[in-house]
Amino acid sequence: MDARKGIRALSTVKKSTAAGVILLLLLSFDKITTPVEACVATVTTPTVTTCVDPSTLFEEFDDATLSLDTTGTQAVGTKVVATCEGQDTMFVVTYDDGTIGRQDQDPTPGNKEEVLTLRCTTDGSWSTKTVDEYSVSDSPVRTSGTVTDDVSITCEPYVKED
Repeated sequence: MDARKGIRALSTVKKSTAAGVILLLLLSFDKITTPVEACVATVTTPTVTTCVDPSTLFEEFDDATLSLDTTGTQAVGTKVVATCEGQDTMFVVTYDDGTIGRQDQDPTPGNKEEVLTLRCTTDGSWSTKTVDEYSVSDSPVRTSGTVTDDVSITCEPYVKED
């Protein structure tokens, strides 16, 4: 049925609104070539605009003291600096993929702090990098990844690796 015939048919159906609506729907679907086209939908992934309060990712032990320069829910792109202070401290990070990294750049007695920077990513997780300058290997061990689980990062006194 072409559009002109449909309009004429619609004008003759003045009293039956339901019939007019059905006719318009039929005209609308006249251009669809397959039944599948009528069911095609676009799915969009919601955009994450924040990350959880970074303080939920941390735990401090014994004589180590944790401090964060920012707390509370944070916008994507925000950087948070965490400091682990004490006589000789380190961060231990358990990444989402199960990798464990240590942030330990100066294990000398009297070292006052280790610093760890986190960044809020577009998927709502926190990304970070660690460097263990004093690992049992001959060179520094570098790790990176994301953390989303509560207590994924500990601030603790330095313990020599075996």
